[in-house]
Amino acid sequence: MKSGFKIVKTPAEVAPPKPSDATLLEPWFRSRAETVAIKKLQMYAERQKFADFFELNGCLRCAAKDKPHCGQGLCASCHDWFSNHLQRAMRARQDGEFDSNRRQ
Repeated sequence: MKSGFKIVKTPAEVAPPKPSDATLLEPWFRSRAETVAIKKLQMYAERQKFADFFELNGCLRCAAKDKPHCGQGLCASCHDWFSNHLQRAMRARQDGEFDSNRRQ
């Protein structure tokens, strides 16, 4: 190391901040382009959080540990289930099936 230079760790490098509720699931509900942009800004641990969760706890929905991880902390069958239900809910909103007075 050159003399006169000192390695200084910033507080973020010493203890990374805990994710807030607003960013905990990022980039879960984003378009592909938004997901790529967000992942470029995330630290490695943040990018791997769902895979790490799956390895420690199993599938988020069924808790299976013997199935392969598909994404978002879900096994393939649960990922398909979630995707289908989410798309159904999105179509229902587009079709006006939700009360406009409901919290959005």
